[in-house]
Amino acid sequence: MAQIYTVTAPARPGLTPPPGVVPSFGDPFTVSTYQTLTIAGCIITTTALLIARMYTKWRIMKFVVWEDWTCCVGWAAFMVFMGLQLGVGNHGGGIHQWNISYDKVQYNRLYSNYGDIVYSISLAATKISIMLLILRIFLSVQRDALWWLTQGLIAINTIFYIIFFFVPIFLCRPRSKIWNPDEQGHCLKIFDLYIASASFNMISDIAMLSVPVYLIWNLHMSVRRKVGVSLIFGTGGLACISSIFRLYECFELTRTEDFTYRKMRSTMWAFAELACGLLCSCLPILPRLYQHIGAIAPYTNRPSSDQAALANDAETRATVEKAAKTGLSKSKKGKGGGDWIHLDDKTLPGLPNRTTVDIEQRNIEEDKFDGAVEGREGMARSDDLEMGPRSQIR
Repeated sequence: MAQIYTVTAPARPGLTPPPGVVPSFGDPFTVSTYQTLTIAGCIITTTALLIARMYTKWRIMKFVVWEDWTCCVGWAAFMVFMGLQLGVGNHGGGIHQWNISYDKVQYNRLYSNYGDIVYSISLAATKISIMLLILRIFLSVQRDALWWLTQGLIAINTIFYIIFFFVPIFLCRPRSKIWNPDEQGHCLKIFDLYIASASFNMISDIAMLSVPVYLIWNLHMSVRRKVGVSLIFGTGGLACISSIFRLYECFELTRTEDFTYRKMRSTMWAFAELACGLLCSCLPILPRLYQHIGAIAPYTNRPSSDQAALANDAETRATVEKAAKTGLSKSKKGKGGGDWIHLDDKTLPGLPNRTTVDIEQRNIEEDKFDGAVEGREGMARSDDLEMGPRSQIR
C-alpha cells in the first residue's frame, strides 16, 4: 500500500518583498519590543499622575470639575488604545509586511482601525482638559480675545475629533474591505487622512501651548517665577515634538506599502503625544499635593522652635483652605472662580530650601497677610496678579 505524505502549503506573504529580499517567517526584525516598553512606561507614568491629580482635587482641594473628568476619559481611552496596539504587536505589527502571513496583515488592519477610533476619543478629551484648565486658571473673569481664542480652539478640536471618530468607522464600503483589500468595494484614502490628522494635531498643539505661555509671560512676577510656571505648562511642548515626528512617519507611510512596519512606528509617536498631553494636564495640579505632603509630614526630630514654626504654618494653611472653600461656595452661586497660580520662591518657616509652587483655588487672592487670610472673589489674571511680598506666607 502506498504511503501518503501531507504537504503544508507555505504561508502567503502579506506583501511581495523588494527585489533581492527573501521573506523570513522564522525570526524577523520587529519594533514591537520597543512598542511594549513604550506602553509600559506610558501606563506607569500617566496612571501615577492621574491618581495624584484626582487625589489632590478630591481629597485635598475638594474641587473636582469638568477638566478633571475629561482628563479621566482621555486616560481611559489611552489605556484602551494601547491595549489594542499591544494586540497588534503580538500579531505581526512592527514586522516588515513581507515577513508575516496575510492573515496577520488582516488582523493588523482591523485592530489598527479600532485604534484610530479610540485615539480620536483620547486625544480630544486630553486637549479639552488642558484648554478648560487654561480657561479656569487664566481667563474665567473677563471675556477678552484670548478667552474667545481658547473657546474657539475647544470648539474646533471638538468638531475635528468628532469627524475623525466617525471617519475610521465608515472608512470603507463594505466595512470588511478595511482588512480585506481584495474585496470589491470603495474606501477613502486612509493615508491622506493620517496626514490630515497629524497636521491638525501639530498645529492645534502649538496654538494651545501658545496661550498659557503668552499669559504667563505677561504676569507681574520675576523671570525666575515665569520660567517655573512655564515649565509646568511647557511639557505640552513635548506633545508638539511628538506630533511633528508622527507627521513625518505618516508621510513615510504614504510612500510604502509596508503597512505593518510603518504604522507601528507612527503609533509609538502617538503614544508619546497622548502621554505628554496627559502630563501637561496633570502637572499644574501636583504642586498642591507636594505642598500638602510637606505640611503634614512628621518632623518629630526637629528642635522645638522648628516644630512651633511648622505648627504655625499648618494653621496658616488651614486658614487658606477654609477661605478657599468659602470662595468655592461663592463661585457655585455664579460669582466666578476656579484655580489660581501661587508661585512663591521664599522658603516656608521651618522647611529650609523648600519652594512653594501652588496651583489651587483662584478665589483666594491675598491682599495682606498679617496673620490672617482674606478670601476675595476673582482670579489671578495676567494684568492684576502680583507675585510680590503680599502673596508670601510669613
